[in-house]
Amino acid sequence: MAIARALVGKPQVLFLDEPTGNLDESNARHIFDLLSELNASGVTIVVVTHDAALAAEASRQITVAEGTVVSDTSSLPPQTIEFGRTEIPSATKRRWLRAAIDDVCEAAWSLWDNPGRSLVAILTTAIAVAGLSATVNLSLSASNQVDSLISDAASSNLRVALTDPRMDTFSDDSLLTISAIDGVVAAGRADLYAPADARVGRYAAALPGDPGGVGAVGISGGTFATLDIHIAENVASLFDAPIIGERIAVLGEEAADSLGIIDGVEAVVFVTGVPFDVIAVVNAASLNSDVMISNQAAANLGLQTRQEIIVRTKPGHSSAIADAIPISLDAVSPGRYSVAGAANLAQLRSSVATSFNVLTLVVAAVLLAATIGTIAAMMSSNIRQRHGEIGIRMATGTHRSRIGALFMIEGFVIGLSGAVVGTIAGITIVILASAFQGNAPFFDFLGMLLALAVGVVGGVVAAILPSWRATRIEPAEAIRS
Repeated sequence: MAIARALVGKPQVLFLDEPTGNLDESNARHIFDLLSELNASGVTIVVVTHDAALAAEASRQITVAEGTVVSDTSSLPPQTIEFGRTEIPSATKRRWLRAAIDDVCEAAWSLWDNPGRSLVAILTTAIAVAGLSATVNLSLSASNQVDSLISDAASSNLRVALTDPRMDTFSDDSLLTISAIDGVVAAGRADLYAPADARVGRYAAALPGDPGGVGAVGISGGTFATLDIHIAENVASLFDAPIIGERIAVLGEEAADSLGIIDGVEAVVFVTGVPFDVIAVVNAASLNSDVMISNQAAANLGLQTRQEIIVRTKPGHSSAIADAIPISLDAVSPGRYSVAGAANLAQLRSSVATSFNVLTLVVAAVLLAATIGTIAAMMSSNIRQRHGEIGIRMATGTHRSRIGALFMIEGFVIGLSGAVVGTIAGITIVILASAFQGNAPFFDFLGMLLALAVGVVGGVVAAILPSWRATRIEPAEAIRS
C-alpha cells in the first residue's frame, strides 16, 4: 500500500525504508522485480535495508556503520551539489496544465456520476441567474418606457415673468425672440388683472347680483395655441387685428357659466364698464374662469397689469428652453426674467434609474444567497456519500489540497453551467414579456455579464465550505466507515 501511494504522484526519486523487512522470500522477490522495473523506467530508487540480497540488486551500495560511511561501490568522484534555482524542463512546466485538465475532467465525471443531484444544482443556479437576468433587462425596458412617457408628458407650458421692478412690460420683440428658440411650439403674451381691479359683469353698471371670481386677462392670438385652447384659427387672428380685436372677447367655460351665458351667441360682457362682444366660449384650462380680451384692449382699460409670456415647448425640451429664455431676452442681465413650470426631467430620470438599480441589486443579493445556500447544501450531502472515495484517494497519495480543488472545480462547473442556461432563459423571458406587452425589448449586456458572474461566483463560494470539509477527512476513518 505504501509503495502504491508513493507511485500515484509519478515521482522521479523514490525513497524506501526496509521495504522487505516483514516479507517472505517470495514476496520480497516481487518487490525486487518491481523496483528494478521502476529503475529501468528512469526512477531513482534509494533503499535503506538490512537485506543483503536486496542490497546486492542495487547498482550502487553505500555501507554505513555507526553513522559513518564505511564503503561506497561508486567509481564516481565526490561532487559538490549547489542548491538553487534550476531550469525546469518543458515537460515539467506543462505538468501543472495536465494536472489542471485532469482535475476538471475528474470533477466533470463526478458530476456526471451523480446526474440527479448535479441537475438540481445546475437548475437552481439557472433559475437564480434567469431571474436576475430577466430583472436587469426588464428593468431597463421599463426604465426606457418610463423615460419615454416622461418625455411625452413634458410638453410643459412655461411662464416667463419680469423680476426687475423697473420693468412692467415686455419689449415688443420679446415674443419673436422666444418663438425663434429651437423647441418652442408657440408663445403668447398674457396681461393678468386681479378680479378686484377688473370688474366683469353682464351690465355696464355694477349690480348686487354680479358674479364674483370672474377675472379678465389680455392675450395675443398666439396665446390660444400656446395654451392648447381649441379655437378656429381665424377667430384667434382677430385678437391681433387693430380695431376689431379691441372689442371682442372669448370666455372660458366657467366664466360663461358664472355670467349666465350659454353658447355666447350675441352676448355682451362688460369689463370695467367697457362692452365686449363674445365670439366664443372655450375650454381654456388655466384661464377657464376668465374673460379673454386682446392685449391692446387690455392696455386701453388703463388698469394695473402683471404681464407674462406663456410658452409651449416640444416634448422633453422644457428644461433646456427654460434655461435659454432669459439669456435670449437679455444676455447681459438674464436675471431680469424668471421662468416657471419646467419639469426637472434629469432629476426625475435619475431618480427612476436609481430605483431600478436598487431593485436589481436587491434581487441579485437575494438570488445569490439562495444559490449559494442550495449548492452548498447539495455539495455537503455529496461529501457524506463520497466519504469512502475521498478516504481512498488520500490513502493512495492524493494531497488534501487537490481534494479541495476538485470540489472547488465542481462548484465552478455547476455555477458556469447554470449561469449560461439561466442567461439564455432570462433573455427568452424578456423577449416573450416584451412581445406580450407590445413593447420593444431592451438588453443590458453589462447586466447579462453580471448575471453570468453571479452564477459563477455563487458556485465557487458555495463550494468553499464543502471543499474545506473534504480536506479535513481522515483517510483511515473514512475507509473504515
